[in-house]
Amino acid sequence: MTIDHFSNKKTIGKGAFGTVKIGRHKQTGNVFAIKILEKKKIIESKFLKHTIQEKQILRTINQPFILKATYHFWDSLHLYLATEFCAGGDLHTLFNRNKNFKENHCMFYGAHIVLALEFLHSIKIIYRDLKLDNLLVNNDGYLKLVDFGISKKVENTTNSYCGTPSYIAPEMINQNDYNCSVDWWSFGVVLYKMGSGKRPFKGKSVNEIFKNIINNEIEMPESFSKTFADLVGKPLIKPPYISSLKDDMDTSNFGNYFEYGIDRKDTCIFYDEFKDFY
Repeated sequence: MTIDHFSNKKTIGKGAFGTVKIGRHKQTGNVFAIKILEKKKIIESKFLKHTIQEKQILRTINQPFILKATYHFWDSLHLYLATEFCAGGDLHTLFNRNKNFKENHCMFYGAHIVLALEFLHSIKIIYRDLKLDNLLVNNDGYLKLVDFGISKKVENTTNSYCGTPSYIAPEMINQNDYNCSVDWWSFGVVLYKMGSGKRPFKGKSVNEIFKNIINNEIEMPESFSKTFADLVGKPLIKPPYISSLKDDMDTSNFGNYFEYGIDRKDTCIFYDEFKDFY
């Protein structure tokens, strides 16, 4: 397999280590997103271990709400990873474009996230970088979790610091031992952001953001219904005590949305509302 096995290669994104192109596999006709990474930059940045880890995770995991990698190959200068192409883009871009996520939209997509995280945690993987940018919308309107560069397979706990400041859990900031509970904290932040358009923990600097996270200075917007406010608040309790958020949520209206995630209808229940967003 080489990059020449793909046609119509168009750049759709750029990152620190390379580019992402959309290309059509000549033999099958299927369209893929092709991540093209520069070996030199990866090695100089000491990110090779993370790159290999992401490839292994994406190649071995088969879960409806986690991005699937189909091909991986390399040449003298680059590493390539071809994954399914998600035409809807990421949730961060969709939100900024439309600013129209209703609570039922948030809970529907929240159910996808929970199912993806619970699967990862069941195989001892802590995701560690949950945010709107890492949630893509597939052609059928369902979510795909992407970017496993800083995920980690952990038997019990770990204490390394990583992630995006506004989404980082307090125990990580304090460099305490932590487990999968840090992902549920980030999940609460994601729901808050989707439902309000704002981050729950703000600040003029990273240190100020961290101070507010540690102090747990959060106010629920008045626009949140009680059900949604409870849902957002559960992961943000201090100290975190959540190992299975899905079990906690099955008794609320949120639990109803798991049916659509598990059954995977042909298109999502909000497809008609969202199709013009894509």
